[in-house]
Amino acid sequence: MAAEAPADLAELPLRDPTTGKIRWIEASAINLLDDPAVSGILINIRDISHRKRTENELRHQFNVLQKLATGASLAEIMIQLALGAEETTPDSRAAVFLVDGQGDLTTCAAPSMPAAFADSIANIWPHLKAGSFGSATMNGEQIVVTDLQSIEMHGKVVADFSIAADIQTIWFQPILMGKGTVAGAFALYFRDNRWPSDADNDFLRGATNIAGITIERRRAEQNLRRATEAAELANRAKTKFLANMSHELRTPLNAIIGFSEIMREEMFGPVGTDVYKNYAADIHDSGRHLLSVIDDILDISKIEAGRYTLEESELDLNEVIAWSIELTRPKAQEKRLNICREAPPHTPHFMGDQRALRQILLNLLSNAIKFTPEDGAIHVGLEKNPEGGLTLYVRDNGAGIPPENLKEVVEPFAQVGDTTSRDHGGTGLGLSITRSLAEMHGGSLTLESELGCGTRVAVNLPASRLIQTDQTPKTETAANG
Repeated sequence: MAAEAPADLAELPLRDPTTGKIRWIEASAINLLDDPAVSGILINIRDISHRKRTENELRHQFNVLQKLATGASLAEIMIQLALGAEETTPDSRAAVFLVDGQGDLTTCAAPSMPAAFADSIANIWPHLKAGSFGSATMNGEQIVVTDLQSIEMHGKVVADFSIAADIQTIWFQPILMGKGTVAGAFALYFRDNRWPSDADNDFLRGATNIAGITIERRRAEQNLRRATEAAELANRAKTKFLANMSHELRTPLNAIIGFSEIMREEMFGPVGTDVYKNYAADIHDSGRHLLSVIDDILDISKIEAGRYTLEESELDLNEVIAWSIELTRPKAQEKRLNICREAPPHTPHFMGDQRALRQILLNLLSNAIKFTPEDGAIHVGLEKNPEGGLTLYVRDNGAGIPPENLKEVVEPFAQVGDTTSRDHGGTGLGLSITRSLAEMHGGSLTLESELGCGTRVAVNLPASRLIQTDQTPKTETAANG
């Protein structure tokens, strides 16, 4: 009052004597005692209850969302919701309840209630659920009761509970999730008889919306975590099963392959008739095919489980290409296919896993031979790529792949759903394994195809794995021929 300048604005909570509610005012005073026209003190007072309420609501909504974003537990967020409601609505005590799909209580957060409140509400909940209270809650309807301590209106169970908790009024707003599912409820309790205003109802709806978002997010995360754990457990079980089956299957298969080869070659004398000899050849070929399928399945399982380790050494990719062509040449000759090698004679060596690189080329060559018609051509090449690395490619003039299936065919067990692919059989693991082995080397796989014209599969290997040799020209360009 002694200051000559106006005093700073003061914000004060005052209780309205007519309603008993807390109201916020903004006040300032100007000393005009020396002014002969006034000879007094000018006091300005303005009701800012609505503004303060809005500020509190926004602040607490932000706090809840911040806790959600920083990974706070659902229990912590529920407590934050309750405390924010109590600050926004003075004289109230808040509780947040969560229910399951059958409407049974699972969680109660009531930080300002007595310690026994949670146990008491758990005991009384079945009684509430069975009556009109429970029906209204599961229908998403708001409930306002101002005479909770009345035995005549609500029965002895509810009245005794309300007297023990020192509450007379409840504002009960169900919490709804995205699809209208009831996840729980938001409750404000008061000691006196009180009805919510329009602003109170707006606050309750806003609070339950935030709660619904929070609960839905946390439950989705929990479900995802459980699904991930279940998938990891299933994956471990699959890996263990395949490891066990590897021994169980390989042992008899090796015996079948070995004995059928002895019979086919008639190492210990003639088998009697050519029919039996042909049968022995068929048994041998079928056994080799089945062993190849088992190897593919085990490889993709190891890759998916992160247990496939690269045994790296310095490799001459031209030698890898030559070895792979020679190994697949008999199959190509059966269909009178011409395999053309287009790799330049001098290229940098490559630091990688020899078995993996051979498997990559064998998979690509096998696919090309399988889907190229008789008297067709297959090109195997090695060239520099724009990133400075090397690209291994296999190109054929076979059936090709429909554009809509280009992404599908590189997934495990995927096969193009046409008659041609079904006639040739296979597990659909070759391209998937090839892509995974390329990525393990820091590379990638690209697939280009035109239906009826052929397919080009390229494995791009990174420049960081190249090793320059004395025979490698420093400025080399890709050569085809």
